[in-house]
Amino acid sequence: MTDNWQPDFPPSGKFQSLEDIRRQWLKILSGIFLVALTSLWLGELVMGCLSPMDKLAYPALLSLTSLSLILLQLNPRAYKIAVMVIVGVLTAYQLIFLQAIIWGYLPTTNGYKLATFVQWFPLIYLLTFVFVRRKYALGFSLFVYGWVALSALGCGWLAQVLPVQKQAFPYLLNMVIAHPIYISIFTAVASLQKSFSQFQTDADIDYLTNLSNRRAASRALERALSSHAQASIGVMLIDIDRFKTINDAFGHGIGDQVLVQVGKLFQQGLRKTDIASRWGGEEFLVVLVTTTASELYQTAERLRLRLEAYPHPAVGQVTASFGVAIARPGDRLETLLRRADQALFKAKRAGRNRVVVADPID
Repeated sequence: MTDNWQPDFPPSGKFQSLEDIRRQWLKILSGIFLVALTSLWLGELVMGCLSPMDKLAYPALLSLTSLSLILLQLNPRAYKIAVMVIVGVLTAYQLIFLQAIIWGYLPTTNGYKLATFVQWFPLIYLLTFVFVRRKYALGFSLFVYGWVALSALGCGWLAQVLPVQKQAFPYLLNMVIAHPIYISIFTAVASLQKSFSQFQTDADIDYLTNLSNRRAASRALERALSSHAQASIGVMLIDIDRFKTINDAFGHGIGDQVLVQVGKLFQQGLRKTDIASRWGGEEFLVVLVTTTASELYQTAERLRLRLEAYPHPAVGQVTASFGVAIARPGDRLETLLRRADQALFKAKRAGRNRVVVADPID
């Protein structure tokens, strides 16, 4: 098979991507953070140990985190902005707090501020590695650690001339020693997560066409039927016409090229939310989410014409028959696909290279 026939599109078939999971957990953890910070604020206020800096910082942190959470809820595409704001303001607060301790703007005689600072600071690394891509998370974490290390050196130098810094220096020295361990662990976990994600992706992809395989498509369709309004789910069961003749006449290598070409044309003709998969042999399954019966038919007809108009260099014109069905209330995967398969059978019987709808078009 020549490289010219290799598809150049990303694999499809997953409704819940890694970013979707991160988005959900960002909402959850942001809510927990708001509750924890509010409790800390009230507790320090009652105990009389609220610092002048935190009188300003706590309301700012609560406000910006709340606004980011609201923005994310209203617009899921604002995920990156929400991450930048939440991680950014928390990091800025901790780094400014560190300088305030070193230069004596915050009293540290009772050790409370130092202890809470050391306790909360690694949260920056955790949030960064969970919600930011690994290469950016590592770079950002090293930048933060460099800031801590330089600050610790400055504190150690000041401790020679300012006795008040002697209490802070041991805490910062422990941070300088311990934080590379945090960063290393989080990097290792991120690497394992990436490897697992790649393994799962490979297990869900058809090696030849780079489309979703039958298992991934079935899982995605079942999830769509359970989580969306069923009347908005449509499927196409597609069979390449006379594919056995192509294999017999040109060989299985050319047959594989035809499968890759068909998969690529289907993928390029669909929306990002749609799912194209290789169902088995020369059959393909396309799942459309948030569609109507009329749109489903029009999309199938567009794909049919697109394939018909794109000849293979060796085989010539390649066509396919389409059986399409829109989900009905109470439909399961088996019942929906059975109706699509019956429509496909009718398309074959009617002369091939056509679209047959199992349900009346609204």
